Amino acid sequence: MLEKGAYILEDTSGKPDIILIATGSEVHLALKARAKLSEKGISARVVSMPSWELFEKTSQEYKDSVLLPNVSR
Repeated sequence: MLEKGAYILEDTSGKPDIILIATGSEVHLALKARAKLSEKGISARVVSMPSWELFEKTSQEYKDSVLLPNVSR
């Protein structure tokens, strides 16, 4: 599952307010943070990024689909 280096684990129905990027044991914390943010009306996408190097080698189209331009990270 490392082929592209980064994957969307949890998403919103529309454009998220923020993107949380995590790797390894931090993923669980990012998922918890997403739930807390949701309680406050803040929509968040959670991205697991086990390999920045592999992610950098993907197409710009894929990068933009995972880390949406103009969304805070």
